[in-house]
Amino acid sequence: DVDDNDDNGLTATSGFYVGGVQSAAVEVTIGGEPTGENPNNNPSSTPDTNSNLTVDFGFYRVAVGNQVWLDDGAGGGTADNGVLDGTEAGVDAVDVRLYAADGTTEIEVGPDGWLGTSDDAPGGTSTVGGGFYQFRGLPEGSYVVEIDAPSGYRSSTDPADGWAPLTTESDDNGGGIGTGTVVSETFAMIPGSSSDGNVPTAADGTTANPRVDFGLVAESAPPTLVAVGDYVWIDIDQDGVQDVGEAPLSGVTVRLYRPDGATPARDAQDNAVLPVVTDSQGRYVFDNLLPGSYIAAFTLPSGWVFTSTGGGLSFDDSNPTASADPTVGFTPVFTIGSVVSGDTRAVLSTDRVSIASLIDPTIDAGVIDINAARLPFRTTTTSSVPNSSLATTGSDTPRMIAIAMLLVAGGWVVLLARRRRPKVSATD
Repeated sequence: DVDDNDDNGLTATSGFYVGGVQSAAVEVTIGGEPTGENPNNNPSSTPDTNSNLTVDFGFYRVAVGNQVWLDDGAGGGTADNGVLDGTEAGVDAVDVRLYAADGTTEIEVGPDGWLGTSDDAPGGTSTVGGGFYQFRGLPEGSYVVEIDAPSGYRSSTDPADGWAPLTTESDDNGGGIGTGTVVSETFAMIPGSSSDGNVPTAADGTTANPRVDFGLVAESAPPTLVAVGDYVWIDIDQDGVQDVGEAPLSGVTVRLYRPDGATPARDAQDNAVLPVVTDSQGRYVFDNLLPGSYIAAFTLPSGWVFTSTGGGLSFDDSNPTASADPTVGFTPVFTIGSVVSGDTRAVLSTDRVSIASLIDPTIDAGVIDINAARLPFRTTTTSSVPNSSLATTGSDTPRMIAIAMLLVAGGWVVLLARRRRPKVSATD
């Protein structure tokens, strides 16, 4: 090796030094060695050209933790808000496990929390000393942390309608509000990087993420679950309003997203919300959701486009506007509350909901046959969803006004001609 200050270590996989770190073979020759190494700890009696001071070894350490706490609002905190505040206390003796990014391959770190020691085995470690845990001695890579919520407790309500950002200290990073196993978001551990909440310390070569926290809440007050729907129809008169006699449209795919319009929503058990398709009555529903803000996206079958928005009241108008792809429309962000208010009402037996107790049934879409004659004075706007690039198309108002002006002008010409026509006598 002739490059200075680079890592020359390789982990031995065979031979007497299996598991150790060693360099490749180094040959030292008189007068043929590199010079100017930094630092230069060459003995003064040895010429620089006779010594090789470039055989360096770099080491790093990666660790992740931090705390499981009871989100009960103690000491002036706010209960079940997904934030460690007031004097809310940590919870000891909670089992914590570390997995690879696939969420199924367990990293067998034993009770001492160090990978590569004699107690390494499945099952992970437990929280101690006020609800704290840590996994250390890890290689770089992407990981998931899981905990077992104690009996009678569930995951705290997340402050960001799903997994809270790992870059925030002392907030709940367990997805959903489920009981039993609670899972963090996948996070990357990159030595020296500050991404995903990592904190590098150059002095000892450690990169640690001390922000993977979990809040717990007693199950005595289960959360309110909500649903959203509900209808896609063929807008024959293109007025953006559901009228009597206008038929439903089946086969429309509907997806539910977080407010960014790109990240799939997750249900109360932290499962990804799967797309649904409107039935023969044009109906669809998403059940088992947490109260919060969402965006719905409608994908139309071939031959259909979206009608105008804002044509009626919230319960009979069309919500999505077309994106760059005219067959895909996104609604504005809408919020489903945890109490009856606005468009959120109690579930009825006709809503086809089996879990939620509240529903917003007003997220509808009107469509127009692409081959149908366009009625005048219809306006279509583009979606406000990020990355939408479809140009705004206005109504035919300017053209219609021009035609009307020409017709009016023609009428005046005819009228003047009649007035100037000479009288004809009876003898002519």
